[in-house]
Amino acid sequence: MKSAGFIAALVCSFFGEYTAYESYPEYLLRGSDPPSGLSTFTLAADAPRGSWFVNGTDSLCVKFEAGVSFDFKYINTSDKEVRETINLLTDEYNSTTTVSEGFCLSDDNTTEGMQEISINFFEDWKLTMSFIKVTDNSSWYMDNIQLHFSLATGQYPLKNIKENMTDTVSLAVHTFDTNINRSYQCESKQQFINLTGELTQVLQQVNFHTTQVEAFKSTFANTFSSPVTCKDDAVSNIVPIAVGAALGALVLIVLIAYLVGRRRSRQGYESV
Repeated sequence: MKSAGFIAALVCSFFGEYTAYESYPEYLLRGSDPPSGLSTFTLAADAPRGSWFVNGTDSLCVKFEAGVSFDFKYINTSDKEVRETINLLTDEYNSTTTVSEGFCLSDDNTTEGMQEISINFFEDWKLTMSFIKVTDNSSWYMDNIQLHFSLATGQYPLKNIKENMTDTVSLAVHTFDTNINRSYQCESKQQFINLTGELTQVLQQVNFHTTQVEAFKSTFANTFSSPVTCKDDAVSNIVPIAVGAALGALVLIVLIAYLVGRRRSRQGYESV
C-alpha cells in the first residue's frame, strides 16, 4: 500500500505543478529576473474586445477584432515605480467612441499590395497596423504595428504619472500569415515586445487578446472569412489533453497498485 500512497502523492504533485505552470511564467516561479525583452508578468484581466474595419472603393478591405492592452512602467507623482496595464477599450472609451480609419491601395499582379487600419482612441492615441499582400496574390501578413501615445499628469489614462511625455513606437514584424480570402484567428494572447522609439522603457509591450483579423477582403460583407487558427492555440489545446491522459494513466496505476496490495494482504491473512 505504500506504493499506492506514493503514486497518489505523485499525482497530486504533478497536478499542482501543472496548475502553477499554467498560471505563472517559469521565470516568476523560480524567483529570477524575466528573460531579456520580456516585461514583468502582470495578472491583469484580458482586455475588452472591440471591432473595427476599413472600407475601400470596391470592398470592406480590413476587419480587425481583438482586446488590446498596453503594459507601462513609469514613475508616479510619489516618486515610486509603477507597472500598469491599460486597456484600449474601457467604460469611458468603448468601441462606439473609438474611430477606425485606414487605406486600401489598389492591387495588381506585379507589385505587393498594402493595406492599413488605424484606431484613434483616448485624446491623442493611435494604434496602426499595416498589412502586405505577397506578389503571387496567394496570401497576406501583418508587417508593422505602431502606437502613438501621449501621457500627462492629471489626464487619463495615467493620471498619476510624474512627467508629461509623448512618443510614437513601432515594431516591424512578419506575422498573421494567412491565405487570401481567409481570416487569422488566435484565442491566445499575442505579445509585441522589443518596440523601437524614445520611450520604450515606459511602454514595454502591446498585447492582443482573442484576435481575429482579415486584410485584402473582396466583399463589403462585415464578416470574417473562414479562419486559420494560430499555432499557439493548437499547442494550448494539446496540453490539457496530454495532461488529462497522463493523469488518467496515473490513476490507473494507483488503482492497480491498490488491488495488488489488497490481494497480498488477503493472502497473508489466509497463510496465518
